[in-house]
Amino acid sequence: MANDDVFIVPGRVFGCLVDGELTIVINPGLGIGGEPHWAVPVRLVDLDARLPNTEVWVTVDRGQRPWSVTHVGRRFFNPDTPPQIPIS
Repeated sequence: MANDDVFIVPGRVFGCLVDGELTIVINPGLGIGGEPHWAVPVRLVDLDARLPNTEVWVTVDRGQRPWSVTHVGRRFFNPDTPPQIPIS
């Protein structure tokens, strides 16, 4: 059973603007500039998802305040279909 406070959003790695963090654009391609972006600690990002312009899924826990990114993984599949990962 999925936790209602955990959800997955598409993103694209922008790059490393601060030491130890990767900037990820959330919902890339929706709108003309000004897309929201989050600075995520590198330790939460899979090794194969750390290069700029990599399409990723961002797992977010909104049960914590402020919302907390818990994992970032590379998208290897249809971007219209969210990954089927167990969420406890």
